Amino acid sequence: MADKVKVLVVGLGNMGASHASAYHRSEGFQIVGIMSRSIKSNTKIPSELAGYPLYEDFDVALKETKPDAVS
Repeated sequence: MADKVKVLVVGLGNMGASHASAYHRSEGFQIVGIMSRSIKSNTKIPSELAGYPLYEDFDVALKETKPDAVS
């Protein structure tokens, strides 16, 4: 099996949460982080996504996660 595609998810609104949930369930992807400018104050993070690293700064998220793709 090929390596999983490492994805940094940016935004956790309706669309971002939907995409993150799809990546979470997909065998071919690995979420390496979730970024949103107000993620630390977001109390509505879906439970299936709660264990991923959270970032409020895009540049820091890119540097630390080194993703293959950004969604």
